[in-house]
Amino acid sequence: MTFAEIVARVRKGVQRDDLVDEYPDFVNEALMEIQQKRSWSFMKTTLEPLTLLAGDKTVALPADFKEFQNIRPPVHLILEDPAQPLNSIYKPIEVVYEHEEQRRVWSFGGLVWTMRLFMERVGTTATLGMVVPAEEDINLRVKYFAYLPALVNDNDTSPFIDAFPHMVLSAAKQNAFSTINDPFKDQMEADFQARFADAVRQDAYSEVAGRELRM
Repeated sequence: MTFAEIVARVRKGVQRDDLVDEYPDFVNEALMEIQQKRSWSFMKTTLEPLTLLAGDKTVALPADFKEFQNIRPPVHLILEDPAQPLNSIYKPIEVVYEHEEQRRVWSFGGLVWTMRLFMERVGTTATLGMVVPAEEDINLRVKYFAYLPALVNDNDTSPFIDAFPHMVLSAAKQNAFSTINDPFKDQMEADFQARFADAVRQDAYSEVAGRELRM
């Protein structure tokens, strides 16, 4: 289903011609809300490489960055909150070295050195930082969940619309009815929540479908 087609369906379902200019916005708002509520398999992407230059403490993450994927890096990297004591681990960070086959740890004088990284946001900008800057460029393969671009042209489409059109429709209609304070927004909210839960189950299943269970 294209952008124009789903906008037309929202318009037909709401039947308020005074909102004609806002229907595209309702759809894009719905798509963003769906992505903010959960990180979906459609949103997975890889940036390769992301380079922390020698001596630099931070590097900007892509503008579409939402959060890191929950994967196991081959090298032990730790995400720390720089506002906390150095040994206060905040959460694992989801980055791996550009060349996985190297699978080495850094060592100086026989002592294992663990890269300590942190992520922070200032406004809409997310940055990846190193607590102790390295003396050489660090190339990282960053696997993360990316926000999908807003729909603009009539023929634009989205994997959410392709896979879960009724969920997107419910969310867009809820936005429309909320704008005009129509009580029908509560029914659309309930419909959206039910369709969202079903979509989550389908997306979770797609993540494991075809995998071999090893004991």
